[in-house]
Amino acid sequence: MKNIYDYIAQLGFEIYKIIKESSKTFSNKILPEIANLCKELPDISEEHKQELEKFCETFLSHGWVIFNYLPITVYNKELKDKKDTDLYVKKYLTKNNIENIYDSILKGGISEYNINEIKKGFTIKSYKSTALIIITLIENYIVTKYRITEKNRLQKKDIDLIKELNKDKRNNKVSIFFYLHNFSLYLARKYLFESHDFKTISDNNFYIPNRHFLMHGFSKRNYTKKDCLCLLLILYGLIEQKDMLIKDKTN
Repeated sequence: MKNIYDYIAQLGFEIYKIIKESSKTFSNKILPEIANLCKELPDISEEHKQELEKFCETFLSHGWVIFNYLPITVYNKELKDKKDTDLYVKKYLTKNNIENIYDSILKGGISEYNINEIKKGFTIKSYKSTALIIITLIENYIVTKYRITEKNRLQKKDIDLIKELNKDKRNNKVSIFFYLHNFSLYLARKYLFESHDFKTISDNNFYIPNRHFLMHGFSKRNYTKKDCLCLLLILYGLIEQKDMLIKDKTN
């Protein structure tokens, strides 16, 4: 007969499988579908897309993701170094914009309790625990909101929206920003959930916090306000993205 510890271990394993599968399908099914949609965007050559993707990589290497409050022509910004990027990004992370971000994630299903815990963490500068809270919310959101089956598809209204953008060349900048935003989220998710060998690698110099190091107690990172803001922007980005992504055909 199994004892309570066996049941707890089994439960933990089942939760791990759900998270692993949801995270995998988010990368392997949802994000490629966005990428395929982006291929239809006007006047964006393959060479230009590669330049945009390189920009996203550089932006993330400086510890940030693309988010909606940045100028639509952010891709024209020359990023000299992390300090320069920090100063640039923080101009758009005003107190008012951050409050709007909290409002958006509240509407997206994140509880007021959890939002208040995040705010409290920023206030008392408890950044490691704040990062932990936000990562668990990101993980929960992926597990509960992005479950996918073979029947899933983009909503018709979103496909129609992109087709409409394609017809209007004046919206080229909107299309490029759309591509940047989604590719940036793809990269962030990749680094956030990337597996590493705890014994041979330190997470101190990672672009952004890594879920596995933090959750399993192997993190040696000195967590900062910037880390937590980046994670908050990832959560915000996923929520903003959700409405234009996948709906089951049976709904």
